[in-house]
Amino acid sequence: MTREKAATNAGRDLCAGKVPAAGGESVRLHLGCGGDYWPGYINIDVSPSSSADLKMDYLGIDTLFAPGTVREIVMIHSLNYLTLWQARDFFRITHRLLEDQGVLLLETVNLEKAIRQIERGIGNLDEYLEGVRALHAFGPEQLRNREVHTPNAFSWTPWHITEELSAAGFHNVLVLPARTHAPWRDMRIEAYKGNIRTEAGHE
Repeated sequence: MTREKAATNAGRDLCAGKVPAAGGESVRLHLGCGGDYWPGYINIDVSPSSSADLKMDYLGIDTLFAPGTVREIVMIHSLNYLTLWQARDFFRITHRLLEDQGVLLLETVNLEKAIRQIERGIGNLDEYLEGVRALHAFGPEQLRNREVHTPNAFSWTPWHITEELSAAGFHNVLVLPARTHAPWRDMRIEAYKGNIRTEAGHE
């Protein structure tokens, strides 16, 4: 059985209330998936309207998975909704769940880039608000329609997130260009549990 098939089966088992036995095939987790379902991953999101395999708070994933049974954890633009203390707990939890060669992959707003955009935008309201939106997580339509939204709880610089992940036990942390939403605003973090990479990268 392929690892991708094992992950899909594990997702089905979990949805049926079955927890994979310790020592079995490791799985990949996609946290805060929303409507973006990733085949080959166990997709997890708390929203009832999401496309998740598991509809639950991902801060509780350590109640379902045994230490060392996850090989990859991905979270795209959900870290920013955690407070600093929640993020610290999350980093420790994910480090514990990952297998020795496992990796935590994150994409989130780069606070330094957002600040530079705000500074460049002074004198041009649209450009200025583009940087402000990065920090407060609202879109142009929400602004126009006066929609209530959930703002970011915390923002990260490359240096700070590297410090926190290292404190949680990750050996190698790379800060790279974002691959999904907005590279001008965001950053990608690859945090390896084991000594896979020899040098930390910085964007």
